[in-house]
Amino acid sequence: MKKVYLWVIILSCSFIVACVDKPKDTQDGLPFIIDFEQCITNARNIKISDIADTIELVELKTPEELPVSMIWQFITVGDYWYIHASEGIYKFTNKGEYITKISGKGQGPSEYSTLCGIAVDTVHKEFVINDYTKLIFFDFDGNFIRMENKEGSLLDADFSDGVLWGTDMALHRDKYMLYGLNRLRDTIYSIPNFYYGIKPQSAGGVSYMSLYKPFYHYAKTLYMNGPGANDTIYQLKGSQCRVYAAFNMGKYKLPLKYQAWYNYEAHWKNGYHYWNIPAIAEDERYLFILAQRYAPLNGDRGNRDDIYRYLMYDKKERIGFQMNEDKNEKITDDILGGPSIWPYWVTDDHYIGMIDPYSYKKKIEEDDYKLSPQLEKIVDDWNYDTNVLLMLCRKKKMN
Repeated sequence: MKKVYLWVIILSCSFIVACVDKPKDTQDGLPFIIDFEQCITNARNIKISDIADTIELVELKTPEELPVSMIWQFITVGDYWYIHASEGIYKFTNKGEYITKISGKGQGPSEYSTLCGIAVDTVHKEFVINDYTKLIFFDFDGNFIRMENKEGSLLDADFSDGVLWGTDMALHRDKYMLYGLNRLRDTIYSIPNFYYGIKPQSAGGVSYMSLYKPFYHYAKTLYMNGPGANDTIYQLKGSQCRVYAAFNMGKYKLPLKYQAWYNYEAHWKNGYHYWNIPAIAEDERYLFILAQRYAPLNGDRGNRDDIYRYLMYDKKERIGFQMNEDKNEKITDDILGGPSIWPYWVTDDHYIGMIDPYSYKKKIEEDDYKLSPQLEKIVDDWNYDTNVLLMLCRKKKMN
């Protein structure tokens, strides 16, 4: 990629946190400084009725040969949903009605071999599949337009006002952790990877986060959270980038000596004691923060059930808290009466949760839930071939 100019942000999250006791507000009050230790020791019993009016469960109905068992990405464009699922990429109406499957695995110019993710360029009205070696462009109806070979991995990518923003895993081999590309794919903005060029102590690896989501959208603006052990949220508006929020992870920040790429054995032995932030969603009042332990299944495993924390940060009050006293609990469902839920995505009108029918029904059978008549009827209709369901929680108006 041809270099046009390079803007370097020299503030890392650790620098911000180390240098200020209290955030020095800019004119608009940014950045937010989020104290992770304070969040996980401050529990509140949050109910879905605190933020939503109603809940609708929508099954993604597809042809029998095209199941949907897990959703990785959910994108709304007008009255349509674009979904990156474990089994492929689909387009639905906003009622969950199947329209088409987009592309597929193969070697052709319109097919992908290793699917990294999907994105939508609303300026140029293009739907993009990010393959490991190329970008594949379609119109919003799923018709193939063109293919572009990638220089560098551009492992995760999304668009802001026509600018293509990419991020890599920020290992020692990646020169930049974030960069913006114009329509000609010239690099117009980049942030260096602070680990670039550091020699690993041993053969490295990757620490897998089950719901890793480096980009999210809020109020027609793109945000980047991550990658890897990074603990800063960047706000991306067109070609402009600034620090939006920073996590003070305190004693829970994974040190260099335990990072997977630096020392794989040490990571899997000691990583469980530290936390990462793989996914964030946002509305007018809150940040919804999913925290996950590193290396939960190997080495010093600790309590294997204690893997996640579900946190909210109140942007108005500038305070964060954990959902309920039960460490792994999400937001209490006091509308349908089922297991606790979590907004993995937020649209203008809804908080969007995701339900695996099998595990959800099993949890209902194991625990004592007082289900609403509506939910009782729906659950009775589920069977072994029921697709994943989306939980549409209609947002209340925020003060």
